[in-house]
Amino acid sequence: NKMPYSFDIYCSTNDSNDKDRITKEFEKIKNVKKVIVKYTKNIGRDYAPMVCEFGKNLKKYDYVCHIHTKKSLRTGASQDGWRLHLLDGVLGKTDLIKNIFYMFENDNIGIYFPDSHISAPYWSNTWMGARSLGVKYLSILGIPFEDKYQDFSVGSMFWINVKAMHQIFNRTWKYEEFGKEKG
Repeated sequence: NKMPYSFDIYCSTNDSNDKDRITKEFEKIKNVKKVIVKYTKNIGRDYAPMVCEFGKNLKKYDYVCHIHTKKSLRTGASQDGWRLHLLDGVLGKTDLIKNIFYMFENDNIGIYFPDSHISAPYWSNTWMGARSLGVKYLSILGIPFEDKYQDFSVGSMFWINVKAMHQIFNRTWKYEEFGKEKG
C-alpha cells in the first residue's frame, strides 16, 4: 500500500489451493491494476518462477520489484526479522519508493537493494557454495565470472531496471536449469 504508482502483481505459489485466496488479498492493495497468480513448481527458489513463468511479461515493464516470503527454513527457523528488514528496504515507505524510481531515471543504476541484515554476515557476499552455479549462469548470459566479493542482494529482495537486466529477460529459461530444491 506504500506504492505511490499504479502497478501489476505477478505472484507464484507452490500450493494450488492458495491461488484464489492470494488473488483476492492482492486485489485489495491500493494502486494495484492487475493481479496474476500462478501455481509453479518448487524449483529454483524464488528466481525460477520469476524468469520461467513471468519473464516474458516482466520484460515489458520499466522496473520490477522482486519480493518473496523469505522463509529460509534451511537455517533452522523462519527468518522473520530478515524478511521484514528486506521488505522495509524495498517497499517500506512511499518516499523510499519514489527515491528508487528517481535513481533509476537519473543516476543510471540497474539494481537497488537494502543493506544486508545482521543475520547475513559480510562473508555471505562471497560465492560460498554457489561458485559453480555462478560460473554456469554467468557463462550462459555472456557475463565474465569474477571470483571475488559480490555486492549483491543477500536475501534476494530488490528493485531492478529491466533494461539493465536484458540478458536475463530476453532469454527463455526452463525449470530444469535450476536444479531440485533441497530445503
